[in-house]
Amino acid sequence: MKHKGIDYKTSAVQYYLNNNESMDKVCKIFNCKKTTLKVWVHNYQNNKNLTRRNRKPISYKVKKEQVKTALSMIDKNEQLFFINNTD
Repeated sequence: MKHKGIDYKTSAVQYYLNNNESMDKVCKIFNCKKTTLKVWVHNYQNNKNLTRRNRKPISYKVKKEQVKTALSMIDKNEQLFFINNTD
């Protein structure tokens, strides 16, 4: 899904605040969802900021250190084992 630019968001919010139109009508004009416009209006009124938050990318892969720790735990405790459920 493509993200909307700051100018687009600002235009939609200012149009909504200045023209006494319903959110539904503004959403039809600007082709956005009502919940999205609500968030933009809230952020604009509280922060005057409509920029996106840049989050640090997170890797969800198992790291070598985690594999070493798991194997070490298995070696120390013979009761631990893996079951292959791919059959």
